[in-house]
Amino acid sequence: MCACMQVGLVREPENRGGWDSNGDGCISKLEWRQVVRKLGSGLQATPDERLDALFDELDTDHGDSLDLKECEAALKRMIADTVKHQGDLTDQLVLVKAMVKPLKQVQQQAMQAWRKLGAPRAYAGVTGAKDVS
Repeated sequence: MCACMQVGLVREPENRGGWDSNGDGCISKLEWRQVVRKLGSGLQATPDERLDALFDELDTDHGDSLDLKECEAALKRMIADTVKHQGDLTDQLVLVKAMVKPLKQVQQQAMQAWRKLGAPRAYAGVTGAKDVS
C-alpha cells in the first residue's frame, strides 16, 4: 500500500472516487483536477490553469505527481497558515474590543450634546444610538 493511502490522501485503486484513481500510488494532475472539482469546494468552475498552478506549487520535486512527502509538506503548511490566521483573528478581536468602549463613550457624549441642543428624544433612534439618559 502506498504511503499516501496510509494517511488517507489517496484511496485504494478499486475506489474510483478516490484521489489515486489509477492506483499508481501518487496523485497526477488529471486526478487532482477531477477530485478537487468533486469536493464541492467551490472550485468546480475553476479553470484547469488555476488548478494546475496550485498543483505545481504543491509538487515541490516537479515530478508531475504528488507523493507522500509533498502531501505531508502541504498539510503542514496549511496547518501553520491556519494557526497563524487564527492568531491574526485573535489579535484583531482584541483590537476591536479595545475600540468599542471609546466609541460607546463618544456616542454617549454625542447624544448628550444632541439633547443639550434641545433635540427631542424621538430623534435618538435616528442615529442608531440608544437613549443614554
